[in-house]
Amino acid sequence: IENIAKEKKININEEDLPIIADFKKFGINKVFTKDKNFAELCKVVGIETENMPVIEREISRQFYQLFKAKYKKFKKKH
Repeated sequence: IENIAKEKKININEEDLPIIADFKKFGINKVFTKDKNFAELCKVVGIETENMPVIEREISRQFYQLFKAKYKKFKKKH
C-alpha cells in the first residue's frame, strides 16, 4: 500500500496503512471518512469511499428542508 501511495503521490499517514491493510484483509469494501488522503488511498486499493456528513451541515440541511416546506404553506395562506 505504501508503494502505491508513493507512485500516486498521495500523502499518507503512517497510522492509516495498517487500517487499510486490515480493511482489505477482512473484505471491507466501503468506508466513510472525512480524511481526503485516506479516502484517496482507499480508492487506489479498491475500497469505495464516501464523505462522512458533517453534523452541523446535516442539521442545517434538515432545518432548511423543514422550514422551506412550512414557509411554502405559510406563503400560500397569505
